[in-house]
Amino acid sequence: NRIVHEGYAEREAILNDIDGQKEAERIRIDRKLQHPDPVIRQSGLSEVSSPESHYHRIVNLLEDPDQDVRYMAMRAMDHYWNPVSFPQLATRLFEDEKMFNREEAARQMPQFDPDLAVPTLLRALSTEAVGNVKRRVVVALKHFDEDRRVVPALIATLEDPEAIVRDEAHEALREITGQDFGFDPYGDPQERAAAAGRWREWRQSVPR
Repeated sequence: NRIVHEGYAEREAILNDIDGQKEAERIRIDRKLQHPDPVIRQSGLSEVSSPESHYHRIVNLLEDPDQDVRYMAMRAMDHYWNPVSFPQLATRLFEDEKMFNREEAARQMPQFDPDLAVPTLLRALSTEAVGNVKRRVVVALKHFDEDRRVVPALIATLEDPEAIVRDEAHEALREITGQDFGFDPYGDPQERAAAAGRWREWRQSVPR
């Protein structure tokens, strides 16, 4: 019994030591996330392996004055989002002055429930001015292929002034519906309009 007890005590000591090391590492990273130097904050974000341990700190960094810190905060949260934090991500999609950050915010949207993400993405599709960001919004919408609001929005996007956005919307429609009505996103405007019309006619003929 004494030997068993000593073995148990030794294992407990090892586990306590591991827990102590983990806590020390968490504190070290947490201090970096609060550092006044944005380079140090970025370094802390790059070291985060368990966002749950720093969740609220990282969410706060979505509002950081440094654009790269905001970007890395979104990347650190990948696959760990809590719906409570959705408004902070939506703010980045609509208000971040950096195009790459708005793109990243759109990329993260499919991790949320359609009732949250789809209306937000549809709003971004109608208000975003930069083609690359709108293209990323379309890619995100494609993940919600069972939502009844998505296909009509993609059909409307076939008339977007940016060819890269039209191209992405067309590819998304083909993947979601299996249909192809000869739409060429880089083609003649009149031919594009006619093909977009065929998409609308098809949509009207499909049982809702």
